[in-house]
Amino acid sequence: MEWLASYHWTLAATALTGLMIFVQALVVDVAGMKAGHRAGHPVAPDRGSFHFRATRALANTNETVAIFLCLVVAGVLLGAEADPLNWGAVLYFAGRLAHMTLYYANLAPARSVAFGISLAGAALMGWAVLGQIL
Repeated sequence: MEWLASYHWTLAATALTGLMIFVQALVVDVAGMKAGHRAGHPVAPDRGSFHFRATRALANTNETVAIFLCLVVAGVLLGAEADPLNWGAVLYFAGRLAHMTLYYANLAPARSVAFGISLAGAALMGWAVLGQIL
């Protein structure tokens, strides 16, 4: 397992992303209970509602996490250069964490910047993977 040591930050960011998704799911459940939401029913699209924002933050994370995980798995298994993969994974996680926090706080413009940071992280990872393929 020594070969995985160079991907320490990629794997750490992956684990932290999983933990973040778990926390987001808990926040959505608690917010839904506090809002009196009936499970299985759509959440009303009200940006003033914390429950709605928490639900959207989790959905937004779910929309990008598959891309992140594909890049992690491909990068590690193909032996992509560790530095860009590590930096990209950390940027992705930091961007997603900021996005979640800013969505909860209803700060839309800053939330878009955070999304861009996570996107830049995924792009850096993709570049590292592509470099190994080509």
